[in-house]
Amino acid sequence: MKYLLIILSLILFSFGCSKIINSDDLLLSKTDGLFYEKNNKKPFTGEVTGRVKGQIIKGKREGEWLQYYANGSLESKSIYKDGKEEGEVFWYYQNGRLEISGNYKDGKEEGGFISYDVNGRIVYKYNYKLGKLDGEWLHYYETGELKEKRLYKSGKLTIN
Repeated sequence: MKYLLIILSLILFSFGCSKIINSDDLLLSKTDGLFYEKNNKKPFTGEVTGRVKGQIIKGKREGEWLQYYANGSLESKSIYKDGKEEGEVFWYYQNGRLEISGNYKDGKEEGGFISYDVNGRIVYKYNYKLGKLDGEWLHYYETGELKEKRLYKSGKLTIN
């Protein structure tokens, strides 16, 4: 029981030390790519609230990040690891429908991406490898019929 109280106290203390800041009060340094609280020279660590929500550790984004439109609807959802996007990402229209879904690895686009129109129909399908277009790039009509097909290799168009 004594150990449980000590662990619980440490957890509560660590949450109490975490600073909460509005996203409007953060600055992204062009020099080192880290986030700083306005008028502070130390990289920010804490929780970010406002139209952009997430966690920053030593100036770098960490974990799930959510961005909202002015009307309060979700604009994007992504995951960060050590300041770089990692895993699935989603962008939404203001009406709440999915606009783009894709994947990041080590801060670069990786794998399949799909773009939708405002009514939920697929407009584009494309693939990335190490942040560059790679493989099929497909464009569809509103009917779902294939409109255009291209082939990319390491970001360069090979077949149009």
